[in-house]
Amino acid sequence: MCDPALLCFLLAQILGAMNGSRHISAFREEVQAWVRKLSTVVEVLELWAQVQAMWMHLEAVFSSADAAKQLPHESKRFAAIDRSWRKNMEKALETRNVFQFCLGNDRLQDLLPHLLEQLEVCQKALSGYLDSKRQGFPRFYFVSDHTLLELLSRGADGDAIQPHLPALFAGIARTDFESAEATNISSIVSAQGEALELPQHVAVENSIEDTLSRLETAMRAAVGAAVRQAVTETSVLPLEQFVWHNTAQASSLALLTKWTCDCDAAISRAQVGSH
Repeated sequence: MCDPALLCFLLAQILGAMNGSRHISAFREEVQAWVRKLSTVVEVLELWAQVQAMWMHLEAVFSSADAAKQLPHESKRFAAIDRSWRKNMEKALETRNVFQFCLGNDRLQDLLPHLLEQLEVCQKALSGYLDSKRQGFPRFYFVSDHTLLELLSRGADGDAIQPHLPALFAGIARTDFESAEATNISSIVSAQGEALELPQHVAVENSIEDTLSRLETAMRAAVGAAVRQAVTETSVLPLEQFVWHNTAQASSLALLTKWTCDCDAAISRAQVGSH
C-alpha cells in the first residue's frame, strides 16, 4: 500500500509541473486549487506522523502507574493529550477518506500542532527528570525510560530490581539477600551461578540510585578482595584446587598476575646472568 503522504506529494509535484505548461491555461485555476489541496494534505499527514511517533513513545511511559507517581503533572497533561488523540483517531476511522478528513476538518489543522507542542512539553519534562537520575548514577543510561521509571518507583523492593540487574551490571545476574524480606543484599551472583559474598551488606532503601551506588562500591570491594586472596593462593594451592576455590574472574586475574611476576623475575635473572 502506497504511503498517502508520499502519493499526495508526488501528485502535487506532477500538477505543479503541469501548471507551468502553456497548454494548461483552460484548467489553470483547477490545477492550482488541487495543488493547494494536495499540499495541505501532505502538511497535515506529515504533522500527523510526527504526533503519532511521539505519542507512541510517551504512551509506553505514561500509561504506567509509575509515571503518575514520579511525574504527576506531566501524567495529567499526557492523559488530556491521549483523550484528544484517541478521539481524533476514532473520527478518522469513521471517515476513512484522507482528503475528506484532512481538508474538511479545520479543527484537525489546529489540533495537531497543539498536540505536538504539548507532547514536546511532556518529553522535555520526562527527559529532564530522568537525566538528573542518570547523572546521579550513570549506569541508568543502560536502560530505557520506561524501565528507569519502574526502578525509581519500586526502589525499596529488592525483588523488583532483580530483572534489571544484568542491564545495569554486566557481571551480575541476581543478588542474594540475608532474609526473605529482601532488605539487605548479602552477595552477588553471576549468570554462571558463581556467588561472591559482599564484605559489607547493602541495605535496600527508597532511593534506588543510592542503593545501586552502594552495591557498585561493595561489588568493587568484593572483587578486589577476591583477586588479592587469589593472588596469594597462587603460590600456596595446587592449580586445580586453586581454580575451584576461587571465582573465574579472580582466578584468571591472579594467574595473569603470577605469570607477569614470573616473567619479570625471569627477565631480571637473565639480565643478571648476562653480566
